[in-house]
Amino acid sequence: MHIIVLGGAGAMGRIAVRTLTEYSDVDLVTIADYNAKRAHEVAASLPSSNIQIKQIDVNDEEHLRALLRGADVVLNAVEYIFNLPILKACIQEKVHYADLGGLFHMTRKLMNMHAEVEEAGITAILGVWYPQQPLSGQEEMVFPLPVGHATAVYSLHSECATFPISFRDKGIDYVSFKIAFPTDFMTKLKFLVDLGFGSDEPITVRGNKVSPREVLARLLEMAPVEDVEPQDCDVLRTGRTILPRACALRHARNRNPHHNRIVKCLQPISPL
Repeated sequence: MHIIVLGGAGAMGRIAVRTLTEYSDVDLVTIADYNAKRAHEVAASLPSSNIQIKQIDVNDEEHLRALLRGADVVLNAVEYIFNLPILKACIQEKVHYADLGGLFHMTRKLMNMHAEVEEAGITAILGVWYPQQPLSGQEEMVFPLPVGHATAVYSLHSECATFPISFRDKGIDYVSFKIAFPTDFMTKLKFLVDLGFGSDEPITVRGNKVSPREVLARLLEMAPVEDVEPQDCDVLRTGRTILPRACALRHARNRNPHHNRIVKCLQPISPL
């Protein structure tokens, strides 16, 4: 099996590359990235001879389709704003597709392409709606070590777009998503949002219209980036609700699950 990892030299993509090299049924992993130098560094760090490097700009449709042609699967680990054209290229070349999510709105756009995906005979697995105000719903939680105490808040995520549709026949009424960041990060983030940098409504600066959010995004792009692997932890948590059928809608509105328990904390894997 030949799997192409788009953005395979990035923080998430290189983890995927390393994992894929450990599967015996994956004969070839292509690290496809705009930064060819970093892609070679990732390949050199892995004890595998089944890796090849391809430099790619996913904005170039012709070259993207040529890269995908003949592959079995594409794992899309580039920024989610490129998910739509990448899926379209996979449909055209009849290559199976998976991504790391599209922050709800992009995921919904991809879900609208179900008919095209089905006609092409491929499988598309999207990042895995119940609307909540982002950064609201603060909840103090105790996670297994090394996380410990953390404050979780509502955030937009792809699961909120996919689960209510994919599992509607299982009785799911709504899906919300919470995430916990370090306290100092949340303090800085809230400060920027309160100043208005979370808005995409243009403002006038010296006679020019600019978007505060785009300004912030550009500043972040210009900031120095540490070349380190993310050291985050995933906590697997189950929730169970047992309700009479007539009470389901009321329960969904109240949003008070009867049972929640943390079952496992996944530790970060060793850096490259």
